[in-house]
Amino acid sequence: MLLRGAFLFSFLGYHWLEITRQWEAYRVVWLWLIRDIADHHGKLKKLQDDNWLQWYDWGKMNLTGISRFLKDHYPEFSRLDMTIDSLIDWLNVADEQIEEAMDDPDIGFGQKRDFDLMMHLQAWRALTTALIARDRFDVKDTGTNWLDEMTMEK
Repeated sequence: MLLRGAFLFSFLGYHWLEITRQWEAYRVVWLWLIRDIADHHGKLKKLQDDNWLQWYDWGKMNLTGISRFLKDHYPEFSRLDMTIDSLIDWLNVADEQIEEAMDDPDIGFGQKRDFDLMMHLQAWRALTTALIARDRFDVKDTGTNWLDEMTMEK
């Protein structure tokens, strides 16, 4: 399930960044989030590990319903087809996008000074923490009354 979620995020995230002309600026963050989604119940693997990039049984998912939901809530996806064929095509295209993100100068952990590396990794871990926190708040009501519902949603 997690790997399939990472695959879907990679597909939708890439297309959203392309449609909104933000791919260049956020391709490294895109890659970080894919890794976090794929591994969020276990040890984080290497960033270049693309074990999530595989064929899934898309026929078992309501792709038409998911696509309709996305188009209703995100106008950017109005022309994006999320079909079995488009997901299979993504298998061939995603490798190039991963390579492009991995070639980004911001990903080069080895060339960074210690402080820069720390700041870079800290930004990634902050994203991970936000995803985990949101997942926990979504799974179970925290029962707190010190956060109103609107603040909790944010």
